[in-house]
Amino acid sequence: MSGSLNFLPWRAQRRKSLFWLWGRYLFIALCCVGITLVIVVQPLHASLRVHKSMAAPFPALNNRQQHAVAGLEAKLAQLAQIRQSSDAMKKRQQNLHHWQQSLVYLSQQLPEDTWITELVVQHNTLSVEGVGLSAEGTLACETVLAAWPGFHQLKVNHITRRNGEIHFGFTLQGEKDDIDS
Repeated sequence: MSGSLNFLPWRAQRRKSLFWLWGRYLFIALCCVGITLVIVVQPLHASLRVHKSMAAPFPALNNRQQHAVAGLEAKLAQLAQIRQSSDAMKKRQQNLHHWQQSLVYLSQQLPEDTWITELVVQHNTLSVEGVGLSAEGTLACETVLAAWPGFHQLKVNHITRRNGEIHFGFTLQGEKDDIDS
């Protein structure tokens, strides 16, 4: 028996059928992957397009917002300045009212023959210069100044007689530092 069997055509046919079988499996697998990618990527791509179209105006909005914020900050700075100057004006008005009341008090309490020629305020010190026609009037003026509300520590700078008039100078210490503010 020496006849030989030739399996080459069978092997070639078997190889060809397996190649086509595995080729079909590979093709089906690639198609499934492709379909899956299309199913997954298509909505993501549409979502990305929507987000891009929504985000496109944001740089312009951001620029406008920055300008608006800068404008608001400038307005706030102006408002703070106005508020500060308004507070300073209110304080000046209060001090002016205080001085008006103090001067009315002083004018009501001074004797008829005594008058003040000069009032100088520096920090919390008040210097008063004046003229009196009598010693009693000058003494009464000293008593009135010593009793002036908001001041203490009356110090006599000078009392001199010239041409029949008594010239005097007193210094008073204020209770607060902001008397001349």
